[in-house]
Amino acid sequence: MIDQLCRIDVLGLADSPAGDQEVVHQEFKEQFVRHKERFYESALPWIGNYPNLPSNKSGSLKHLDQLIKKLERTGSYEKYQAFLQVRIRAEERDALQFHWKPKGHSEIQTLRFTRALFGLTSSPFLLWGVLEQHLNTWEVKEPELVKLIKKSLYVGDLVAGTATVQEALELKQLAIKTFKDAKFTLHK
Repeated sequence: MIDQLCRIDVLGLADSPAGDQEVVHQEFKEQFVRHKERFYESALPWIGNYPNLPSNKSGSLKHLDQLIKKLERTGSYEKYQAFLQVRIRAEERDALQFHWKPKGHSEIQTLRFTRALFGLTSSPFLLWGVLEQHLNTWEVKEPELVKLIKKSLYVGDLVAGTATVQEALELKQLAIKTFKDAKFTLHK
């Protein structure tokens, strides 16, 4: 009787089909596009059957106002960008819009990020999905390398060891070549 009462599904903690990550992952893999320039493009991972998000214009304008005040206070009123090598489809970029007002101008510009951002909730998912897809294209040519990379990749760093220095140098060069094929730069 106690066993029946403490089962995960009785407590309301069981996964529902809507939360099935395998289905989401499969759909995600099917929508990738690799351009002739060798970069990958992806859609954002939206929740299925969920209404479209409203424009973030009012929140973005409020954030812009606060940012301008902060930049003026600190004397660093300038632009910056941070992005991964994962491009976002053009039709999805309104979800990544922000506003900017160049110093000395009265007109506010509406800009859209074209790449997945560091800090975006879905960025780790997007990055790993692209890397996994790319590594799968190398699996036929370099199965052992791909297996090692998949096992040894942590965020953007390759954390692997070899028996000799020469093997480490060879691994490094082949890993750099593999990532460069998708326009990624492997630093560590």
